[in-house]
Amino acid sequence: MLSFFVLVVMTAAQCRAEIAGEEAFADIVWQHAFSVEPGGGGMQGFCVTSDKIIFIQNASSLSTEPDKVFAYYLNDTDRYGNPVRQYSLANMRDDTDWEHGNDLTYNPVTDLVYVAFATDLTGDHMGCVGVMDPETLEMVDVIKLSDDYRVLGISYIRERDLYLVQTEAEGGFRFAFFDADFNLLQDQGIKSVLPGYSYQGMCVTEDYVLLPPCMEEETAESYLNVFTLENDSEAPVLTGVNDLGLDGYRRVEAEGIAEIGDGRYMMNVFAVNDAGEREYHFYIAEVPYYYNVSVISGAEGENCRVLKVLRGDSCEISLPETDELMLDGVSEDGAFVERDALEDPSSYTLNNVQSDHTVTLSMTSRYPAAVGGTDLAETDMGVSATVKAAKPQDVYGEIERSPFANAVDAVMERSSGIAEKSATAFAGMFVNGGRFTIVAGRAAARGFGRGVVAVSHGIYRHRRILAGTASAMLMLFGLFGGLVFRVRYIRRRNLAYAKVVRQKLKEEMDRVVRDPDPEEE
Repeated sequence: MLSFFVLVVMTAAQCRAEIAGEEAFADIVWQHAFSVEPGGGGMQGFCVTSDKIIFIQNASSLSTEPDKVFAYYLNDTDRYGNPVRQYSLANMRDDTDWEHGNDLTYNPVTDLVYVAFATDLTGDHMGCVGVMDPETLEMVDVIKLSDDYRVLGISYIRERDLYLVQTEAEGGFRFAFFDADFNLLQDQGIKSVLPGYSYQGMCVTEDYVLLPPCMEEETAESYLNVFTLENDSEAPVLTGVNDLGLDGYRRVEAEGIAEIGDGRYMMNVFAVNDAGEREYHFYIAEVPYYYNVSVISGAEGENCRVLKVLRGDSCEISLPETDELMLDGVSEDGAFVERDALEDPSSYTLNNVQSDHTVTLSMTSRYPAAVGGTDLAETDMGVSATVKAAKPQDVYGEIERSPFANAVDAVMERSSGIAEKSATAFAGMFVNGGRFTIVAGRAAARGFGRGVVAVSHGIYRHRRILAGTASAMLMLFGLFGGLVFRVRYIRRRNLAYAKVVRQKLKEEMDRVVRDPDPEEE
């Protein structure tokens, strides 16, 4: 049976970039995830690995006293799949001075954490980045970028295999791109931190650079400056407000930000409550995000359209049918659902979209023998669609076709006349009270014969071996029925003829007996 794949347009909200522009960061509502005990020193930068949250608690900004490095579980399993309690302590180390430890970033390629020192209390760390093992939390290397500036922030850009480094500059700071081996590639020039006055940890997400500033005065207000990688302007493209639910606090200072998923972020916050007590919190937020819905058509998947669907939205696909085409089924991410199994055969809905999807509609010709090998473009089915007829070998697959199936298919394609003749004989039983009428029989046979072909193809599309058996049984039943009723007709005709002959002979014999020689009289 010939099949067709329909490319449909899915109804959804406005489709823009995957992050809905810089406006997505305008007013973020953050949800509290967990808190940690303040202890001694101040919370500084942090990063997330595949399974951990790693942050530094700076012991002193004036001495080389060893700092504390903490690792908390990000999920409810560790990197090896073992169950753990989410946000519980995984490891801690306190034997190394990480300078100020202003910002951290994780590179999954090297499986290492890189630390922006920000200060040079030892006299050896000007323009340097520390390298940390994420499992042991020990310092394994120090990389010097320059003797001319301090490294204030760092973020690894996975899609480009680059680092964006924040360095100090007169009147503000600079963004600079470094390759995977920390060779300078490009300097973006001076940037402004307004509002705010100092430099916190940053995060690169798609083409956006997220940087929470530190406010000059004690305030509960928290902001998020948004820059772009391609914009050389000094000012951020947007300054958003962080809603942390900490109204009434004396001071709120966001120390850093990291991406933990598609449009999902974590931020660590140092806060001072109205009683003057210090608190360390971690928050999580989502921004509007569009997922890719790939709609594939063509026998070999040569046609593809990518649509943007807003996270959490439901998308309804219209499933109209025409006089020529009927729905065979819907495939979502490789899982095929037949038409009869759909809750509503007129539409298919993706509810609460939370990831990328691939959707294919399979349409079947109602008259496969009539349309085989044709191309139909932009068929009007109630939705915008592109329909392309698949070749028979693309539908069946040469490997899957058995000799028996080929034989049955050849019989149905090339010898439909046999079916019609068999159906003619079969239909004779229902025409004119059981009398065989050629004209009426052939008329009935045309519909019956086409039905045999269509039914056999329909079964063959989904149950190839049973299809061959069913087709052969239909053929044999038609032939057998035709022969039986043909024989019965001939027998009845012969019997009726013999009866007439016997009657004629009897009448002749009676006449001869009554008048043996009529000429003699």
